[in-house]
Amino acid sequence: MLAKGVDIIVADYVKVTRSVTRRREPARARSDKAGLIGSRCKSCDQARQFRELVRLAYERELSRELEVVFQHFEAWKRGEKNAFELSEEIHRFHQKPARNLYLWYEGQDTDWMVAKALDEGILNEAEVGEEILGMVEPPVSLRRRHRHDEGE
Repeated sequence: MLAKGVDIIVADYVKVTRSVTRRREPARARSDKAGLIGSRCKSCDQARQFRELVRLAYERELSRELEVVFQHFEAWKRGEKNAFELSEEIHRFHQKPARNLYLWYEGQDTDWMVAKALDEGILNEAEVGEEILGMVEPPVSLRRRHRHDEGE
């Protein structure tokens, strides 16, 4: 009786461990394995293009947020902020925008990252190209429809 109970606990532990481990895999590994948009499969070249677009979008968003931090540094240099206030702004940047961007860009499939970047104007259609644009059209449409339904 005890052995059966232990087997059930071990089996449950393995299931939980696998699901946690799966969630913590880097986005690239998960994305390249999944790689399906509709019925299309990503080739190695397409996967590389997706990763390059994701890197570009991440860099642009991070740069936009760092620009805000830079403004706080300039205010500090002009004497408008003291060192403690500047330190608090750096801490706030690290805890919110930097962390949120990291979690987004390391925790999603490349398809959704590119779709978000297109939808929010971080990337434009010319940069993405027709082939990739056709592959991310379903997630872009879904994001736009969701935003419209919520009344944004």
